[in-house]
Amino acid sequence: MRRMATGLLTALITAGVIVTTSTRTEALHLKSPLITQVTDKPSQSLDGVHFTMVSNVMIFHSDADLLGNGNTVPQIFVFDTAKRILKQQRGFYQLTFGDQGSFSPSGSPRASTLAFHSAGDFLNNGSTGRQVFTARQVKFKHPEKTQFVQLTKGVGESYDAKLNFSGRYIVFTSTGDLHKVNLPPGEHLYRADPRLLRNSRCGSYPCPFGGTNPGLELVTPVTASDPAISSNGDQVAFVSAEDAAGNGCFNGAKQIFLKNFKANTTQQLTFGAADSTNPTYSRDSRFIFFESAADLALNGNTRTQIFQIDLAATPPKLAQLTFGTDGDSTDPAPGPGGAVRLYFTSTADLTATGTAGVKRLYVMEIVRNKAIYRLSDDQQIDTGIDGNFSFVIFVSDSDWLGNGNNQKQLFFLNSFRIVGDPPGKPPKPTPTATPRVGDPASLGLALTTNLSEDNGDGTLTTVVAGTVADFQGAPVADGVRIDFSVLAPTNGAAISDADTNGGPSPECNLVEFQARTGIPIINQPGKAYACLTYPREQVNTIRQVQGTVSSQCIGGANDGQTCSVASQCPGGACLKGSATATAFFTLPAPVRDCTTNGTPCDDFNPCTLNDTCGGGTNTCVGGTNTGLACTSNSQCVTPTGGYCLLPTCQPGTPKTCADDSNLCTSDTCNYFTGQCYTPKQCFDDGNVCTDDVCEPTTGLCGVPNTAPCTDDNSCTLTDVCAAGACVPGTLMSCPNDGNPCTEDICNVDTGECGVPGVCTCP
Repeated sequence: MRRMATGLLTALITAGVIVTTSTRTEALHLKSPLITQVTDKPSQSLDGVHFTMVSNVMIFHSDADLLGNGNTVPQIFVFDTAKRILKQQRGFYQLTFGDQGSFSPSGSPRASTLAFHSAGDFLNNGSTGRQVFTARQVKFKHPEKTQFVQLTKGVGESYDAKLNFSGRYIVFTSTGDLHKVNLPPGEHLYRADPRLLRNSRCGSYPCPFGGTNPGLELVTPVTASDPAISSNGDQVAFVSAEDAAGNGCFNGAKQIFLKNFKANTTQQLTFGAADSTNPTYSRDSRFIFFESAADLALNGNTRTQIFQIDLAATPPKLAQLTFGTDGDSTDPAPGPGGAVRLYFTSTADLTATGTAGVKRLYVMEIVRNKAIYRLSDDQQIDTGIDGNFSFVIFVSDSDWLGNGNNQKQLFFLNSFRIVGDPPGKPPKPTPTATPRVGDPASLGLALTTNLSEDNGDGTLTTVVAGTVADFQGAPVADGVRIDFSVLAPTNGAAISDADTNGGPSPECNLVEFQARTGIPIINQPGKAYACLTYPREQVNTIRQVQGTVSSQCIGGANDGQTCSVASQCPGGACLKGSATATAFFTLPAPVRDCTTNGTPCDDFNPCTLNDTCGGGTNTCVGGTNTGLACTSNSQCVTPTGGYCLLPTCQPGTPKTCADDSNLCTSDTCNYFTGQCYTPKQCFDDGNVCTDDVCEPTTGLCGVPNTAPCTDDNSCTLTDVCAAGACVPGTLMSCPNDGNPCTEDICNVDTGECGVPGVCTCP
């Protein structure tokens, strides 16, 4: 990104704060200017800025009199970005009032539930000191209707409350021993379920009636701070300089820990010699981002950097995201989705477009390309930012809009104006199907003859041949089903389905067709015959016929059923190919070729020679004219039926093929081509280390190859096939990951470096 001088900012920022829009339905980031100044009254205390989960409603505390009601102490405010940008309203709502401050709000989506701490006695019950409160059924326009619940009271001070996504759980810091278990003095962390508290006789924590505190759980018995809660509330990340995991690995520096309430475990995530702080979850809770001054990646780092921990890996995987050597990077604030876009601040010149020492705002495109973009020039950014989709909110006392501002104000920046839309999930590459020998790849349609048989009921029947071949042109296996159809308009025409090299079927009596027409229909590999029947008056009209072959089981118990993998076809094979063809046919009239025995003819089999008409008697068969001499069907058709038994084309001498000494060819004539030596078909044997071709000297399918393969051990690299089996490659090497509780070897279960072991502290 080029340096944003004042001129560039001025060009991108619209005059004032508000922009107009034509419809509310248009995307907010398309209508928002680069910079929007949220507040317009100076604040001495302005902090706790947060987007309420995935919505563009933000919450914060401020001691400014933002609504002109005389406010002078920090109160909780809500700002609706859409109201400001799309409806040209101020979009401000004040939720707390009084002469005592309220701080650090946290909210569920659209701030329907809030948590915060305050020294104010909201419920007039004599509360003193900082205590945690919740606000349920928050009413922006009528804050007096909001229901406040006091979560803690009396014992020590409690503060910095944070809600999970649904608002069910709250994690907070307290100096009080709320369970009365003799905790050491200092800050401790608790997770609370306010529903259980509301349903009990206890008014607040600790329960004034003694016994247990319903819904209240201690995160860790050691002193800790800076908690972050996962989206579902089952995990809490926190900071402690003590032995929170009970592994003896503490050296005085602050470390990041993870409490899993479901598993009832506490895991140490960092082991640095300097402090690691400020953990925050990604929106999907898969990643934890934090800042650390320790050299966690063991690359000689001496400045504070932003790190990421992938909790989906076993063990959790650490990654360093920033590498500035001339300043510190802090305030990680994940944007949309999981780890798609990360906002943060840095005093380092990470893009080599300015000078170091100024705390600037940056964004990293984690999913897209790890690129870092600078979002500010020399304006000052206060600690504590938050991100959501294309927006980042922050506090600054700099003059961003040229209006003379030099006091703390709240701003939000639309990074879409600089970076564009956040990337989505990377699309999976579309796999390219590898053709296999024997799988259907092509389908050809043709009439077997320009003749038809007269069915004696006003309809005629001719035969359509479908020829199915694989990608090499060889015929497919016997029994492959072709689904035939007559495309509209059918006008009464219909066609049967058929199997390759199949016998007669009830839908298509090929024996009768041959007897009545004298046209031989010979079953052949890869060829299927279907009966096309149509009204007699449609002779010489045109119809469009379609044939379709899809993946199906051949042989076995599931013969003919659709399939996608071989396991679906026990005892058979799964042909995964498909083919579709259409053809236009002129419907033929019922005409015979053979009228006299002994005349030459063609039986349409290229593997027979010198075919001759024969087998006819030239007498009527069936009906009342049975036995009478005839030369055509018309002489035999009576009210009770009948036809003329004319000669049919009799196969001639079979064509012979000499032995070619190749065990992978058939020394017989190919019905498709009339040629000898049809190649043997080899189906997929499921072994990547063999080519599914025939070995001429043995006649066996499956020739060993040297292709790349996997030995099912994700810790070996460059596995290769040899002698028909997969041979493991070199073992993956693993660098030191800086975690003394893992062995720096490949984890065979995950294929990643780091196997949990006995912890050896730094």
